[in-house]
Amino acid sequence: MNSHDNTTMSSLDNNKMNGSDNTTEEPQETQVLLIVESILLIILCVVGLFGNLLTIAAIVRTNKLRITANYFLVNLALADIIVCAIIEPFYLLTLISGRWPFSSNTFCAILSAIAIVALTSSVMNLLAIAVNRYFCIVQNQRYATLYTTRRSIFYCVMIWVGSFILILPAGSAIDVFGYNENLVACGIKSTNEAWIYQIITMIIIFAFSMTTFFFCYYKICKEVQMSSKRSRRRKSSTTSQVSVASSVRTLHKLQRNLSKYITKQNREIKVAKTSFIILITFMICWTPAVLQVVFDRNHSAPSVLVHAFALLSLANSSVNPFIYAWRNRHFRNAYKRIITCRHFFGRSKEEASTSTSKNNDSSTV
Repeated sequence: MNSHDNTTMSSLDNNKMNGSDNTTEEPQETQVLLIVESILLIILCVVGLFGNLLTIAAIVRTNKLRITANYFLVNLALADIIVCAIIEPFYLLTLISGRWPFSSNTFCAILSAIAIVALTSSVMNLLAIAVNRYFCIVQNQRYATLYTTRRSIFYCVMIWVGSFILILPAGSAIDVFGYNENLVACGIKSTNEAWIYQIITMIIIFAFSMTTFFFCYYKICKEVQMSSKRSRRRKSSTTSQVSVASSVRTLHKLQRNLSKYITKQNREIKVAKTSFIILITFMICWTPAVLQVVFDRNHSAPSVLVHAFALLSLANSSVNPFIYAWRNRHFRNAYKRIITCRHFFGRSKEEASTSTSKNNDSSTV
């Protein structure tokens, strides 16, 4: 009897010890994940804030970038600054606290509304960029009329007004903004009504936007192909004209016209590619989070996955300046001049030689 009792007690002691080991392992793992996520959030916040402010300064201070098409990039940068300067710091606070650290739930609801409006504005700005490129390349004869300075500013303002109208009235009426326990952040609440609201909003905004995106870029691709054919025919025609040219002046004029046409065409193709890269980057960053919302109605997904998708979506607010620097030398040079403070000690050679390039929209991203 004693031996049996001793065996039973020893097994119980072992189970307790194993259980305590598991409970100590879980907090340690959670702590490591929390530290990693906090570090990544701080990096995204600092890099995104600096990069988007740098982008706005580059467009304002550089003649070649101070064009109507880039007004939408400024608008997009403003939406990203809101995310980096307001949304991400409070997300970090709630993440570290494990809960909403303030007593006011109204403040959390306001933050949630700001985050959703900023996201909607980003989508609308990407849509505006695609439409802008469509008119610049496909409907070029109407571009100068539609995209004057005053009209472009009006479009940018209406993007924000439209984002507020689409999001706030319905969201406030059914009380969907507030603390999300699953995400550990201020956002859309974890309720059935909030889930339905998200689905309807995504159908209205994303479905319409994606249809417009692919229509615009499909038409742009077709126009680029036709333009390439026209360029080859024009080159062949110019070659035949050069062969019968009666003077050196005529020869040089024909060659200059051909060179300008080909250069302009190549710039427009690069612009379209860059705009498409920005769109694809947005889709890569946001698609996992959107799918998680759609298919994880009961909030059964692992928290690690949910937070990873949240970080990926927030990363989108920090990547665009890198794309601009990679794809456009004017942005790259402007960034260098601002960082080294050369912008504040006189105009650069590039700006001094291009005072007439303000209205040339092919210099955009």
